This record gives sequence, structure tokens and C-alpha cells, in this order.
Amino acid sequence: MRENRRQATAEANARRTRVLRWRLSAVGVLVVLAGLGIWHHLSSRLPCDPGLKRFRAALERRDFDDLYAMTTDIEKQQLGVTKAMVERAFRETVFGLAPRVRTRFARIDTPAQVTDRWAWRTLAILDARTGRSLPTFHPSGEYICVVRLYKQKDGEWHVVMADVVRGMLAVNHYRRTVGDYDSPAGIKRRREISRTVLGWGFRGTLTEPESMQVAGQWITTGEPPLRLYKLVGR
Repeated sequence: MRENRRQATAEANARRTRVLRWRLSAVGVLVVLAGLGIWHHLSSRLPCDPGLKRFRAALERRDFDDLYAMTTDIEKQQLGVTKAMVERAFRETVFGLAPRVRTRFARIDTPAQVTDRWAWRTLAILDARTGRSLPTFHPSGEYICVVRLYKQKDGEWHVVMADVVRGMLAVNHYRRTVGDYDSPAGIKRRREISRTVLGWGFRGTLTEPESMQVAGQWITTGEPPLRLYKLVGR
């Protein structure tokens, strides 16, 4: 009888030890996962993220005033971009597919800051009502919005809006197949995209400014040059 009690006690202690080890292992895994999450969050943050946050909030509010306010001064002053143009472009792309949207970082997003004043992030745009991606031809299945940001002399990050709206149109609203870039179908596709963007009033966009490397960091040394749009094949 006494031997049976000792055996039962030993088995109970062994069970408690196994449970304790399992709980400690589970806590260890959670600590590691939390650490990785914090590391990923910190490592993926960029100085441009406050500007990106403002852009996302404006888009989700359908705030065309703020979307226009975020457009680079160069586009406004040298390319004649107006609020009406920005509003029309978003109404005919994003808001032509859903009245309200929300955003998240796309699965293909790779945080990138090319210089101290030039960066981009990739968003996915979803229908706020259903939580599903807006309809798209992009192979990822997500409605992709590549946001290029430029830090102006006033220290604020602004959006290269012509690039954003043309990119959304091209990658989401037109089907593309491998090898069709210079094919008759590919040329027709690019011509239609250019015609639409020009019809909205966007005459061109900004390209990467000159830069140089100083102490391991790339520094912007000049204002971004303009690249004018034109109809393909002309």
C-alpha cells in the first residue's frame, strides 16, 4: 500500500514537472516571437513613415484636400497639378471600385529609403466594407499602390502624386502578360495608360534626384528632375 502511494506521488510529481516545462517552453516561444515582432517593427520603420501615415489617413477619409496638400510642390508649381486632377484620378481608380477603402502594407512591400529625402513603400488597398482587396489585375491579388515620397526643403515628406496615380492605374486596371511590353498589345496598353493619365491633366512626374554617398549614407544633392509623359508610339 505504502509502495503504491509512493509510486502515485512520483507519477504526480512527474506530471507537474512536465506541465511546468511545457508552460516554460510556451512562455519562451512567446517571448522570442514578441522580440522578433518588435525587431521587425523597428527595423521596418523609415523616417518617411509619418508622411505615409498621413497619406493613408487622407485616402481612407476620402480627404481630397489633404491628398492634394501632400502632393509635391514641384508638381504643383512646374507641372500644374491641381486638386481637381488629384480628385478625378482617385475617383476613377480607387473610389470607382469602392466608396470607402482602408489600407495596409502589401505582402510585397519592402521598406526602402534610397536617400535621406527619397523613399517609397507599397500599400494594398481594400474595400472597407468587405475587407477584401479591390479588384485588380496585379498577380499578387492585392490592389497595389506604390507610394513614392520626397522630403521637401521645408522638412515635410510629400507624395509624388503623378507617380502614385499612374502606377495604380497601370498595375491594377490593365492586364499584363509576360513578354508583351514591346508587342502590339503591350504598346496599345501603354498608350491607353498614357492617354488616360494625360486626360486627367498629369503632364509628367519626378525622377530620382542626384545623390552622393557621405559617411555611408546617400544624400540628395539636387531637386528631382521632371520626366514628361507622352503617348507611346509618337
